[in-house]
Amino acid sequence: MANLGSTTTTAAPAAQPTGQRPNLVKLVEFARCIRSNGVRNFPIPDASGVFKKTAQQLGVTDSQYQAAQGACNHLLPEGGEAPTITPADEADYQRGVACICSHGVANFPDPTISKNQVKFNISRSLDQSSARFKLAVETCEKLIPAGLPFSGNTGGA
Repeated sequence: MANLGSTTTTAAPAAQPTGQRPNLVKLVEFARCIRSNGVRNFPIPDASGVFKKTAQQLGVTDSQYQAAQGACNHLLPEGGEAPTITPADEADYQRGVACICSHGVANFPDPTISKNQVKFNISRSLDQSSARFKLAVETCEKLIPAGLPFSGNTGGA
């Protein structure tokens, strides 16, 4: 599934198709499994079923995460299959990036979308812990449809 490099922000594989409520019990089981397989800081999903952490925040390497994920994907709804990302969804991601840039994060990268996976290769020079960065992302991620990676929507709004 998703490659979690130290300079890549990526969504957890548990995003649900738009309009479906996530099976939080399965997602919590997945999070516990990931933790027991060496990714100790892996979060419990939020109420919308999204795991919001970057690899940098998790403090793991790609190989550590991928090994844990391989051991635990069977616990995810639909085996961890990513939702289909349509051309319209891609346009929403581009609007989200434009929004983040307009909120003071001028060098925020365009997403790379391949095989229904979304990656943002964020330069180490961007301070992801700054208040400006966090506010821009929090404000603009709502432009991504509910259920897709990096969505700030809960699906009920």
